[in-house]
Amino acid sequence: MIVERFIPVRLPDWERNLNRFFWISHSFLAFVIAYYTTNGEIYPWIEHWLHDSSYIPNQKIDNSDSEWWFYKKNFPRLFGCLLMNSIIFTFLMKTSRNLYIFPLLFSQLGLHVLLTSFPCLSTCIFLTIFVLSLVYFFRKEAIAWLLCIGFILKCSKIAPFSHTSYVYYLEFNLYAYTCLKIINVSIYLCRQEPKESDEQKKGLLVDILIYLLYLPFSITLIVLFDDFRKQLEKRRRKEKDFNRTEKSPKNRDLLIFAFRLLFWLGFLDFLMHFIYVNAVFSSPNTLLFGMNSYQVMSISYAVGQYFHIKYVVIFGIPSLFAKIDGMTPPPPPICVSRVSRYSRIWRHFDAGLYQFLKNQVYIPLMRNVTGWKGSVLRFISMVNVFLVVLVWHGFDSHYVYWVSLSGIELIFEWAGVALWSTRIFGVFCFLGSPGVGTTVFRKVLIDGSLELFSGHFIKNGFPSSGLIFFHMMVLGYFYNNHTLDYDEEKAIKTE
Repeated sequence: MIVERFIPVRLPDWERNLNRFFWISHSFLAFVIAYYTTNGEIYPWIEHWLHDSSYIPNQKIDNSDSEWWFYKKNFPRLFGCLLMNSIIFTFLMKTSRNLYIFPLLFSQLGLHVLLTSFPCLSTCIFLTIFVLSLVYFFRKEAIAWLLCIGFILKCSKIAPFSHTSYVYYLEFNLYAYTCLKIINVSIYLCRQEPKESDEQKKGLLVDILIYLLYLPFSITLIVLFDDFRKQLEKRRRKEKDFNRTEKSPKNRDLLIFAFRLLFWLGFLDFLMHFIYVNAVFSSPNTLLFGMNSYQVMSISYAVGQYFHIKYVVIFGIPSLFAKIDGMTPPPPPICVSRVSRYSRIWRHFDAGLYQFLKNQVYIPLMRNVTGWKGSVLRFISMVNVFLVVLVWHGFDSHYVYWVSLSGIELIFEWAGVALWSTRIFGVFCFLGSPGVGTTVFRKVLIDGSLELFSGHFIKNGFPSSGLIFFHMMVLGYFYNNHTLDYDEEKAIKTE
């Protein structure tokens, strides 16, 4: 009998409630500490990141997160283009397959131009035709990998961009996600058996064109071409066998999903008027030296929560319209405050990227090898996956630290050991400016460990880093028990 790993024993109700109390109370206290810290002595040092609010009088808003600021500037246009796409897509899918192809493709082209720019779209089209022609002729997916990775690394220098910063952001995303689509199509063409009939080739070409131009999957969501074809075929069959009795609950679910997204969009923007933690993480790491470990950990925790809510919205808006179209987008990102095993971050935060890395990079490199050779091959495959991640995010030092600590945590998970500290500090390296993650790591973990083992618990009348580190370890016990229990309870419900 095969026993699955990571199956925790169910705790008694009183202990589960105690774990939940510690998690909720400390999460709330972290935001309270972050509020008083960012509005206290360090306020003059982060004030340059703050700007006058557009809707709350006499209040500043933290605009240091450039991605969120770009997204808010682009939101009306993005929402309008996605809405137009869903109306056109839903209407045309009701017509004959031979009739909707050209109107659908031309409408998608027009919406891409409205969202970005004509030079940007033209570059994407040229790159797609050039790379896929070479791949189809030589049947080598390595061509797509080399050309697309090279383009991503150099696109800021060789590709046309608009002068407006927030349009630049959309254009860069379109370039990057177009490259991923090209790689996905290339892999499909090279790993699948060639289609024999002309009708099958024509159907494949149509699906490729729709996949490359389908707007909800063009700038933030990653879907493999194999999965897209299955979704598209399912959508076509559903249109033929449409049952009106299924429409009402679906609309209710979509309305609830849309309301949740709009709530989180407004709630996150509202919080940024009062708790300026992103400004701290965008500032030089020396700003953290004057804080105690409670302040550092509270600000770091709040930054992680901001990051999660931001991507719930960024991934959620195109997901909403994909669901309206009858497609199946990747699931929303997992909340970072309920993750006890770092592998779940990789699997469930950006589920589309995880599927790409697993199916297009990791699995093809693996072989049916056991023993130490299998472990070495597994390690090499993991290194290649993280190299692709660095190409995607960049080779700045804080990304390298994040990837390195992530790899260490995954290796410990393979060995059956949960290393709580590397999991947490790896995320901080990703979220902060260069030096912030390593400063948090040194101030909380290194200094805390040294003072704990030296027996220094009080310093100048305040808890020392050692006592705070001990507090964090105790909290980690309750936190991990709560998250493991939550995961198990959720798994039971879905069975």
